[in-house]
Amino acid sequence: MLVKVGQRGQVTIPKSIRQKLGIEPGDNLVILFKSNEIVLQPVTETIFDLVGNIPVPPEGPYTIEALREASAKYIAEHVLDTDE
Repeated sequence: MLVKVGQRGQVTIPKSIRQKLGIEPGDNLVILFKSNEIVLQPVTETIFDLVGNIPVPPEGPYTIEALREASAKYIAEHVLDTDE
């Protein structure tokens, strides 16, 4: 399906595709770049959905940097479908 990039770099996702994926106005998408392709993936979980999934280490609460790393690892392993 051919779409055109607008002046501000925007593209419109055709209605038939939005309906198949259940994408509604205001939904978030993740943009992945791999092998010279742009992949748009609906976000089905947010950071709030991770509460309780990342255990607190025995040495105490995470630093912000460690929490970001743990969150990114969890998302990569359980949320994003990267087809790799």
